[in-house]
Amino acid sequence: MRTRWRLAVLVALIGAVLPLLQAPASAAGPDPAVAAALKRIAANVHTEADKALILADKELAAKVIDPDRTKVDVEPATPLGIQPSDATMAECCYWARVTVTAKSLLGFDLFRWSHYVEFCIANGVVTRWLTRYDQMLYADATVYVRDLVVNSVTPTPAFSSTSTMQRHLEQCVIRYGCYTNHYPWAWMRPRGDFILEWNGANA
Repeated sequence: MRTRWRLAVLVALIGAVLPLLQAPASAAGPDPAVAAALKRIAANVHTEADKALILADKELAAKVIDPDRTKVDVEPATPLGIQPSDATMAECCYWARVTVTAKSLLGFDLFRWSHYVEFCIANGVVTRWLTRYDQMLYADATVYVRDLVVNSVTPTPAFSSTSTMQRHLEQCVIRYGCYTNHYPWAWMRPRGDFILEWNGANA
């Protein structure tokens, strides 16, 4: 009789404890409302209510881009400290960089991507490109660097020549997986009259 009583008590205890053990796993699952808000933010069709919902989870908000805070800066054409060995006496050679910085909803840097170039000018024309490349200056641990999707340059010598680059970045966060992609891009157009035109953004 005592054995049966103990068995009944054990079954009752298991029945009471099991839901408590299962509750954290359920709570840790993705929230459909948050998932929908993340998609709208990623597509830049979000509302302030979407931002407020994500901001309620500070850990997640630190990893989610704020499309309204993306910055694009340029380091203008600057003479190279050491001229290339094959430069002619008439050539003047420069470097320049455009950097796209994405911020999180909490204001932290999410990533900093740059497009760097070196070029030469002589007699009113852009004579050549010395080097061109893109570079991740910083990336949060949730941001994964993927392919360079655009890498183009127009011919030289010419009065102006344009270098364009765009990088694919994929972002993955706990509970919501790889939910978005970023495509920072920039172009620079040096001219023979020593003016540098430029632009950039995060697509």
